[in-house]
Amino acid sequence: MKPGRSFLEFNCIQENTAGKADEIERLLQRVNANYIEHLMIRHCLHLQVQPYLKNLKYLLAMKIFNVSTLEWGEDAALTNSHHPTMQIVYLVEVNMVELPQGLLAADYPQTLHQVMISRANLTFLPDNLDTIWLKGMFLLLEECRLTEFPELPLLILNGNPIQPLLSNLSDNSLSLLGWIQIRSTKISVLPDWLNAVASLYPVYIVTGNTPLCDRMIATGEAAHSLTFGPFGPTGIDCCTSWMESSNAFPIDFEEERNPSYVLA
Repeated sequence: MKPGRSFLEFNCIQENTAGKADEIERLLQRVNANYIEHLMIRHCLHLQVQPYLKNLKYLLAMKIFNVSTLEWGEDAALTNSHHPTMQIVYLVEVNMVELPQGLLAADYPQTLHQVMISRANLTFLPDNLDTIWLKGMFLLLEECRLTEFPELPLLILNGNPIQPLLSNLSDNSLSLLGWIQIRSTKISVLPDWLNAVASLYPVYIVTGNTPLCDRMIATGEAAHSLTFGPFGPTGIDCCTSWMESSNAFPIDFEEERNPSYVLA
């Protein structure tokens, strides 16, 4: 019989620790690993995710929030063998320039369909990511430093300091692209490749709080740029009032409920 589920939080500020491997293991050993389905680790100066994580065989969700440096190696990776029910990982306000090895195991969990990364200095994705992660998974990358992107059905670039949408995106197969979010960026014009895609089939482009929408609102174009059909909205959406934050991940709510600390 599966035990009742439980939520475990490790707050480095409250625990007066930096998040070293032995400190995390001591916390995890205080509880029965079979009861943990949700794990939250936050406010750590130097977080070292360690192999004891493999004991959490009923883990469904894991969130790492406000971490100055992250070490998450292959020896502590999420795997299908050890985490067969894992569904979602959040990495929010984490200092990392590349994806941790802990998310790149060859035995990647076959139920882990959502990875959400918000406000991280991630600069690139591995070239072989398509051979590791699942097809059709939901990947959120907000307020990162990415300049290249894989083939996607949904593209969210909110809050990234991009000015033009890169021309090399047209080198990818974009036959699945149906929804793109570029709110709160510096986009002033849509590239030819995106206009070409939108001319072939419906594409929903969310562009509020951008120079592009400032111009369209001033000229009156924004009033006629969005249409609603049987499969949802299509066209350019300059609305900014429907969501307080420009982020798909509720970062403002997260910071309100769990305010970040300045970590020395």
